[in-house]
Amino acid sequence: MPTKIKWLWGLCCVFVFFGFIYVSMKTQIEEAGVKRAQERAARMKQSAASAERRQKKMFAAGRGVKDIRELIAMGKPAAAAELARKVLQKNPDNAQAYTWWGISLVKTNRLGEAIEKFRQALQLAPRRPRPLLYWGLTLSMQKKYKEAIEKYRAVIELDSENSNAYAYWGGALAGLREYRKAIDRLRKALDINPFNETAYGVLVDAYYHTGQFSKAWEAVFNARKRNVPLAKDSLERLRRAMPEPAP
Repeated sequence: MPTKIKWLWGLCCVFVFFGFIYVSMKTQIEEAGVKRAQERAARMKQSAASAERRQKKMFAAGRGVKDIRELIAMGKPAAAAELARKVLQKNPDNAQAYTWWGISLVKTNRLGEAIEKFRQALQLAPRRPRPLLYWGLTLSMQKKYKEAIEKYRAVIELDSENSNAYAYWGGALAGLREYRKAIDRLRKALDINPFNETAYGVLVDAYYHTGQFSKAWEAVFNARKRNVPLAKDSLERLRRAMPEPAP
Protein backbone atom coordinates (compact mmCIF):
# COMPACT_ATOMS: atom_id res chain seq x y z
CA MET A 1 0.00 0.00 0.00
CA PRO A 2 1.45 3.37 -1.00
CA THR A 3 2.58 5.61 1.89
CA LYS A 4 0.06 8.35 1.03
CA ILE A 5 -2.83 5.93 1.22
CA LYS A 6 -1.53 4.62 4.55
CA TRP A 7 -1.53 8.16 5.97
CA LEU A 8 -5.06 8.79 4.71
CA TRP A 9 -6.23 5.51 6.18
CA GLY A 10 -4.62 6.34 9.52
CA LEU A 11 -6.23 9.78 9.58
CA CYS A 12 -9.63 8.27 8.81
CA CYS A 13 -9.20 5.83 11.68
CA VAL A 14 -8.26 8.68 14.01
CA PHE A 15 -11.29 10.75 12.92
CA VAL A 16 -13.58 7.75 13.30
CA PHE A 17 -12.16 7.01 16.76
CA PHE A 18 -12.50 10.56 18.05
CA GLY A 19 -15.88 10.89 16.35
CA PHE A 20 -17.07 7.83 18.19
CA ILE A 21 -15.78 9.22 21.50
CA TYR A 22 -17.45 12.59 20.81
CA VAL A 23 -20.80 11.01 19.96
CA SER A 24 -20.56 8.74 22.99
CA MET A 25 -19.72 11.61 25.33
CA LYS A 26 -22.42 13.83 23.83
CA THR A 27 -24.97 11.07 24.31
CA GLN A 28 -23.88 10.57 27.93
CA ILE A 29 -24.02 14.33 28.61
CA GLU A 30 -27.46 14.60 27.07
CA GLU A 31 -28.69 11.57 29.02
CA ALA A 32 -27.23 13.02 32.23
CA GLY A 33 -28.91 16.36 31.47
CA VAL A 34 -32.24 14.65 30.88
CA LYS A 35 -31.82 12.69 34.11
CA ARG A 36 -31.00 15.85 36.08
CA ALA A 37 -34.00 17.60 34.57
CA GLN A 38 -36.23 14.68 35.50
CA GLU A 39 -34.85 14.61 39.04
CA ARG A 40 -35.31 18.39 39.34
CA ALA A 41 -38.88 18.10 38.07
CA ALA A 42 -39.56 15.27 40.53
CA ARG A 43 -38.14 17.36 43.41
CA MET A 44 -40.21 20.37 42.39
CA LYS A 45 -43.32 18.20 42.17
CA GLN A 46 -42.59 16.68 45.57
CA SER A 47 -41.92 20.13 47.05
CA ALA A 48 -45.15 21.51 45.58
CA ALA A 49 -47.10 18.55 46.97
CA SER A 50 -45.49 19.01 50.37
CA ALA A 51 -46.27 22.73 50.33
CA GLU A 52 -49.86 21.98 49.38
CA ARG A 53 -50.16 19.50 52.27
CA ARG A 54 -48.72 22.08 54.68
CA GLN A 55 -51.10 24.73 53.36
CA LYS A 56 -54.09 22.40 53.77
CA LYS A 57 -52.93 21.51 57.26
CA MET A 58 -52.50 25.18 58.18
CA PHE A 59 -55.91 26.02 56.72
CA ALA A 60 -57.54 23.21 58.66
CA ALA A 61 -55.78 24.33 61.84
CA GLY A 62 -56.80 27.94 61.27
CA ARG A 63 -60.37 26.88 60.62
CA GLY A 64 -60.30 24.87 63.84
CA VAL A 65 -59.07 27.84 65.89
CA LYS A 66 -61.78 30.03 64.38
CA ASP A 67 -64.42 27.48 65.35
CA ILE A 68 -63.02 27.32 68.90
CA ARG A 69 -63.26 31.11 69.20
CA GLU A 70 -66.80 31.12 67.85
CA LEU A 71 -67.89 28.51 70.39
CA ILE A 72 -66.43 30.61 73.21
CA ALA A 73 -68.22 33.70 71.88
CA MET A 74 -71.47 31.70 71.79
CA GLY A 75 -71.07 30.85 75.47
CA LYS A 76 -70.11 27.20 74.86
CA PRO A 77 -66.67 26.93 76.51
CA ALA A 78 -66.94 23.20 77.22
CA ALA A 79 -67.57 22.48 73.53
CA ALA A 80 -64.72 24.84 72.64
CA ALA A 81 -62.34 22.95 74.93
CA GLU A 82 -63.32 19.62 73.36
CA LEU A 83 -62.80 20.99 69.86
CA ALA A 84 -59.39 22.39 70.87
CA ARG A 85 -58.39 18.94 72.10
CA LYS A 86 -59.34 17.41 68.73
CA VAL A 87 -57.55 20.13 66.75
CA LEU A 88 -54.36 19.51 68.72
CA GLN A 89 -54.55 15.77 68.15
CA LYS A 90 -54.16 16.49 64.43
CA ASN A 91 -51.82 19.46 64.77
CA PRO A 92 -49.93 19.31 68.10
CA ASP A 93 -47.79 22.36 67.23
CA ASN A 94 -50.73 24.77 67.04
CA ALA A 95 -49.94 27.41 69.68
CA GLN A 96 -53.17 29.30 69.03
CA ALA A 97 -55.25 26.21 69.72
CA TYR A 98 -53.51 25.82 73.09
CA THR A 99 -54.17 29.49 73.87
CA TRP A 100 -57.88 29.29 73.08
CA TRP A 101 -58.16 25.96 74.87
CA GLY A 102 -56.79 27.75 77.92
CA ILE A 103 -59.29 30.58 77.51
CA SER A 104 -62.16 28.10 77.25
CA LEU A 105 -60.97 26.46 80.47
CA VAL A 106 -60.89 29.85 82.21
CA LYS A 107 -64.54 30.27 81.21
CA THR A 108 -65.38 27.01 83.00
CA ASN A 109 -63.29 28.02 86.06
CA ARG A 110 -60.67 25.30 85.48
CA LEU A 111 -57.91 27.78 86.19
CA GLY A 112 -55.03 25.41 86.92
CA GLU A 113 -55.61 23.50 83.68
CA ALA A 114 -55.91 26.78 81.79
CA ILE A 115 -52.49 27.94 82.98
CA GLU A 116 -50.97 24.67 81.75
CA LYS A 117 -52.40 25.32 78.27
CA PHE A 118 -50.99 28.87 78.24
CA ARG A 119 -47.61 27.45 79.25
CA GLN A 120 -47.75 24.95 76.37
CA ALA A 121 -48.72 27.72 73.94
CA LEU A 122 -45.69 29.76 75.01
CA GLN A 123 -43.36 26.79 74.61
CA LEU A 124 -44.40 26.69 70.96
CA ALA A 125 -44.55 30.47 70.41
CA PRO A 126 -42.55 32.28 73.12
CA ARG A 127 -43.10 35.77 71.67
CA ARG A 128 -46.88 35.74 71.44
CA PRO A 129 -48.46 38.11 73.98
CA ARG A 130 -51.97 36.59 74.13
CA PRO A 131 -51.15 33.47 76.22
CA LEU A 132 -49.10 35.63 78.58
CA LEU A 133 -51.97 38.10 78.90
CA TYR A 134 -54.53 35.42 79.76
CA TRP A 135 -52.08 33.63 82.01
CA GLY A 136 -51.78 36.86 83.98
CA LEU A 137 -55.55 37.32 84.04
CA THR A 138 -55.97 33.76 85.33
CA LEU A 139 -53.45 34.44 88.10
CA SER A 140 -55.39 37.60 89.01
CA MET A 141 -58.56 35.52 89.25
CA GLN A 142 -56.66 33.37 91.75
CA LYS A 143 -55.68 36.59 93.61
CA LYS A 144 -52.01 35.97 92.78
CA TYR A 145 -51.62 39.60 91.83
CA LYS A 146 -47.83 39.92 92.03
CA GLU A 147 -47.34 36.92 89.76
CA ALA A 148 -49.97 38.30 87.41
CA ILE A 149 -48.17 41.64 87.17
CA GLU A 150 -45.03 39.86 86.01
CA LYS A 151 -47.02 38.38 83.11
CA TYR A 152 -48.51 41.76 82.19
CA ARG A 153 -45.06 43.32 82.27
CA ALA A 154 -43.83 40.60 79.90
CA VAL A 155 -46.75 41.35 77.55
CA ILE A 156 -45.80 45.04 77.45
CA GLU A 157 -42.22 44.10 76.60
CA LEU A 158 -43.57 42.25 73.55
CA ASP A 159 -46.36 44.70 72.70
CA SER A 160 -45.97 48.17 74.21
CA GLU A 161 -49.40 49.26 72.91
CA ASN A 162 -51.40 46.46 74.50
CA SER A 163 -54.23 48.32 76.20
CA ASN A 164 -55.62 45.24 77.95
CA ALA A 165 -52.26 44.43 79.53
CA TYR A 166 -52.18 47.90 81.13
CA ALA A 167 -55.83 47.59 82.19
CA TYR A 168 -55.33 44.16 83.79
CA TRP A 169 -52.09 45.40 85.38
CA GLY A 170 -54.08 48.25 86.92
CA GLY A 171 -56.66 45.76 88.12
CA ALA A 172 -53.95 43.65 89.80
CA LEU A 173 -52.52 46.75 91.51
CA ALA A 174 -56.01 47.62 92.72
CA GLY A 175 -56.26 44.09 94.10
CA LEU A 176 -53.08 44.85 96.07
CA ARG A 177 -54.71 48.15 97.19
CA GLU A 178 -51.98 50.11 95.40
CA TYR A 179 -54.58 52.43 93.91
CA ARG A 180 -52.36 55.32 92.88
CA LYS A 181 -50.08 53.02 90.90
CA ALA A 182 -53.19 51.40 89.46
CA ILE A 183 -54.46 54.79 88.24
CA ASP A 184 -51.24 55.33 86.28
CA ARG A 185 -51.57 51.95 84.50
CA LEU A 186 -55.28 52.46 83.82
CA ARG A 187 -54.81 55.92 82.33
CA LYS A 188 -52.13 54.44 80.05
CA ALA A 189 -54.62 51.75 78.96
CA LEU A 190 -57.18 54.43 78.07
CA ASP A 191 -54.61 56.54 76.23
CA ILE A 192 -54.09 53.56 73.94
CA ASN A 193 -57.75 52.54 73.71
CA PRO A 194 -60.35 55.05 74.98
CA PHE A 195 -63.03 52.32 74.76
CA ASN A 196 -61.38 49.85 77.14
CA GLU A 197 -64.27 48.75 79.39
CA THR A 198 -62.07 47.04 81.98
CA ALA A 199 -59.96 50.14 82.47
CA TYR A 200 -62.94 52.45 83.10
CA GLY A 201 -64.49 50.23 85.73
CA VAL A 202 -61.28 49.83 87.73
CA LEU A 203 -60.33 53.50 87.29
CA VAL A 204 -63.59 54.74 88.82
CA ASP A 205 -63.03 52.50 91.83
CA ALA A 206 -59.36 53.49 92.14
CA TYR A 207 -60.25 57.19 92.18
CA TYR A 208 -62.95 56.45 94.76
CA HIS A 209 -60.51 54.63 97.06
CA THR A 210 -58.01 57.50 96.86
CA GLY A 211 -60.71 60.08 97.66
CA GLN A 212 -60.55 61.66 94.20
CA PHE A 213 -64.30 61.77 93.73
CA SER A 214 -64.34 64.53 91.11
CA LYS A 215 -61.92 62.58 88.94
CA ALA A 216 -63.99 59.46 89.49
CA TRP A 217 -67.03 61.28 88.09
CA GLU A 218 -64.94 62.56 85.21
CA ALA A 219 -64.05 58.95 84.39
CA VAL A 220 -67.75 58.05 84.61
CA PHE A 221 -68.69 60.79 82.14
CA ASN A 222 -65.93 59.71 79.74
CA ALA A 223 -67.20 56.14 79.90
CA ARG A 224 -70.75 57.26 79.19
CA LYS A 225 -69.64 59.28 76.16
CA ARG A 226 -68.28 56.05 74.73
CA ASN A 227 -71.26 53.92 75.78
CA VAL A 228 -69.09 51.90 78.14
CA PRO A 229 -71.20 50.29 80.90
CA LEU A 230 -70.18 50.64 84.53
CA ALA A 231 -71.15 48.58 87.56
CA LYS A 232 -74.19 49.97 89.38
CA ASP A 233 -72.74 49.30 92.84
CA SER A 234 -69.64 51.38 91.99
CA LEU A 235 -71.82 54.29 90.88
CA GLU A 236 -74.04 54.08 93.97
CA ARG A 237 -71.03 54.05 96.27
CA LEU A 238 -69.60 57.04 94.45
CA ARG A 239 -72.92 58.92 94.72
CA ARG A 240 -72.94 58.40 98.46
CA ALA A 241 -69.45 59.90 98.68
CA MET A 242 -70.23 62.77 96.31
CA PRO A 243 -73.52 63.58 94.54
CA GLU A 244 -73.31 63.28 90.79
CA PRO A 245 -72.25 66.67 89.38
CA ALA A 246 -73.67 68.21 86.24
CA PRO A 247 -71.69 66.99 83.26
